[in-house]
Amino acid sequence: MKEAELIGSLLPSHPDIIPIIKEIRKKYNIPEIYTEDNELLEILFLDEVINWKQIREDIEAQIRTKPDLIPEQLANVSRFFNNEDVEPPELKNRSDVPDDIRNLLTNSYAFLRSIFKPVDSQLEEFYSALTDRVIEFLMTGKSREIPEGWVGTVYTTSFLGNPTIVAMVGQLGDPKEISAQFRRKFTETFGHSRPKISNENLNTARFLTLKLSGMKLKDIIDIYIEQHPSEFPKDINSSSYKEARRKHQIMFKKRIQRLQDTIIKICGDNN
Repeated sequence: MKEAELIGSLLPSHPDIIPIIKEIRKKYNIPEIYTEDNELLEILFLDEVINWKQIREDIEAQIRTKPDLIPEQLANVSRFFNNEDVEPPELKNRSDVPDDIRNLLTNSYAFLRSIFKPVDSQLEEFYSALTDRVIEFLMTGKSREIPEGWVGTVYTTSFLGNPTIVAMVGQLGDPKEISAQFRRKFTETFGHSRPKISNENLNTARFLTLKLSGMKLKDIIDIYIEQHPSEFPKDINSSSYKEARRKHQIMFKKRIQRLQDTIIKICGDNN
């Protein structure tokens, strides 16, 4: 994303990063690099006097002391996951909450944790990536783009045992790029072939509900006839009425089966 490249270019000028860069330059006697001076770069990379491993540890330690570098929301997520309780705080010491409400709140709490858990796990990656970019700027004078996940990300998590795709994008993110990532992730997770819900499926859904509730097909046809009398001859004893009824029963049996097959393909579950 261009947004990631732009923010990466401006990163060394961040008010919390500038003092770190200045202090590290002074402390380890690192010269400033403004042009591609290959000789100077070679000296910096090969100079055994400059302990880059120690410098990296120093930079990361200082970055971790800058709370403003971490968005407040991300810090809240981190604190949220330091709590290992499986129940939401609102249920603590509450014996008066009915079981169905308790289960609902607990499942919602689990869903939130499943969504934000990858965000929490990226906190350490954030510190590492930010440190890498500061030390790279010190070594080369160049700024690398920030990880795209900092402005928007798409990932797969699990909710109630089912794969769930989550897209998160901030104000600086590119919605078109995130949408493209979401579609790729969706295809990667659920496959290329996915049946579409047709109008026939929607019209058949209520009859499938009746079937799954235990109603026999002939009784479902009776309901359809009652709602659509114009499609059948008025004389219920005539052969034409019986034939129309027979055709509709065959048609509905196929429609209901097609809808069931479509649901199974979409959900990937025979239940």
